[in-house]
Amino acid sequence: MKKLLVLFLIVFAAGCKDKEPEPEPNYAADFVGEYWTNTADGGNSTAQTWVITESNNLLNITYTIDYTFRNQGKELRSKEVYTLKDIQVLNPVSFKIAQDAAVNEDGNLKTRRVEGEGVKSTKADGTVVIGITLKFTEPGASSSTSTDYLEFKKR
Repeated sequence: MKKLLVLFLIVFAAGCKDKEPEPEPNYAADFVGEYWTNTADGGNSTAQTWVITESNNLLNITYTIDYTFRNQGKELRSKEVYTLKDIQVLNPVSFKIAQDAAVNEDGNLKTRRVEGEGVKSTKADGTVVIGITLKFTEPGASSSTSTDYLEFKKR
């Protein structure tokens, strides 16, 4: 009986050993790629791209907006490039942006607050899209501007 009790204690003690912690799933890898969308409003339009990379289960996005403004036969172009870093991936289909981002606006470096929650989905035709509404706030400003709902399609 003593031997059985000792054997039981050994088996029980071995079963209570600390196990290695499970690594967090790397959902960020599923978002990696290039995405695009275009918008138009009258004579004005945008061509927008996201280049998404990942590092340590966090996303990095280079977000480029090429603006074209047309008025009375004249065309004016402008470009903004946002550098968004260390974006938290919430689950396999969504991530949250909430940071002060570096912005290159036609060669002028600025900082602008960018916020939004991106949700990835797949259309019936197999196209992968990320849907998001972005909010931009200038430093020290009490008001912000928001985009319409945007769908970035994966290339």
